[in-house]
Amino acid sequence: MTTIHNPADYLDSYEEVIGDYKVVGYLAYDGDCDNPLEDCEGMGYVVGRGKYQTRHYNESEMFEALGLDSDGEPDITNEAVLARAQPQYDAWVKSLEAADIQDLELGDKAIEFFDHLLNQQPHPNNSEDVLDYVWDALRDTLGWEGRKDHITYFDLDDIVSEWPPLSIDWDQAWEAARDAGEIGDLDAVVLDVYDHSGLNWSVAGGGMQCRWDTTHAAGVWLPDSEARVEILRRARVYDHAHISERVVRGKKYALRNRHGNTLAMSNDWSELWARAQEIADLCEASGIPGTGRGRAIAAQELAEEALEQYNAWLSGDCYGVCVEVYKLEDEDDEDGELVEDEACWGFVGSDFAKQDLEEGFKAMVESVKQRVAQEQHATLVANRFHDAMANAL
Repeated sequence: MTTIHNPADYLDSYEEVIGDYKVVGYLAYDGDCDNPLEDCEGMGYVVGRGKYQTRHYNESEMFEALGLDSDGEPDITNEAVLARAQPQYDAWVKSLEAADIQDLELGDKAIEFFDHLLNQQPHPNNSEDVLDYVWDALRDTLGWEGRKDHITYFDLDDIVSEWPPLSIDWDQAWEAARDAGEIGDLDAVVLDVYDHSGLNWSVAGGGMQCRWDTTHAAGVWLPDSEARVEILRRARVYDHAHISERVVRGKKYALRNRHGNTLAMSNDWSELWARAQEIADLCEASGIPGTGRGRAIAAQELAEEALEQYNAWLSGDCYGVCVEVYKLEDEDDEDGELVEDEACWGFVGSDFAKQDLEEGFKAMVESVKQRVAQEQHATLVANRFHDAMANAL
């Protein structure tokens, strides 16, 4: 029959005739569905790099979230990283022997020079070049002209080449700052993208891995304010027990303890969440410390939930729920005349759309049954009235 919208033929539809009415329910493709990551709070958002940048976000935000510089390399010039490297530099200065300083022939300026050397901040531009740090400390001690009169750069090079070497592990300093949340976003989740006849995003290492069509670290998922609140709520619990999504023995979710052992399985996430909360409460009451991994687990879980919706939207898996009522003229009338319709759009993924369609169709059927009953009652009353009038005459 002809309907207002074009039904998605590959999905179930409903039809029921009630008296002179036909109720039809179906899902129609929604070509104007909004991006769920932009339309819904608590979903976070995806920032890509290179050709996967969008009009809303560019790769500079991704790099910043990961603590990287504009070239996508660890930002070791960040103040937090410099502060993390400072103890390594200070240890080198304190390792210098008195004889090393005496080689500079500074006399009573030696202590002042040592203080200036100790108060310098290590910097990647100087890297491990002892000469640059000493040259700057001499300038601070003797002044520009005094330094020039006291020693040449080349003579100083000969002296400090005999000093203990300076070695700063910048990668370690960067990682320490990153893990402490001093640079980047602690809740950023690195993503891969499978690019073949459309895009499909996944948490790094977890989706389609194709040597030709998968781009690794193509973007990051970042939480919005609502998602971050949820991450922190789940993090406390996941420090002791967490939920993994994996179909085992017909169950979609599994509850695991801190060692990864399965405690329970269910198709109801909220059921396992309640049990995980009980475990966390018990551990905290018993003074058992958390693993410290809860926040990362929670961030990845929310990222996966958001990507499920985002990928569905990208693939066009979007629907409207349509329920319509037609008045039939007779038994041979297949189309009828439209007398009522309801439509709700913007469903991403068919699961919720199917559920809403089933509920909406049942509600409309009940409504039409009541209408038919009322019409039949009205007809019965009218017929009795006419019969009564005819008998009276």
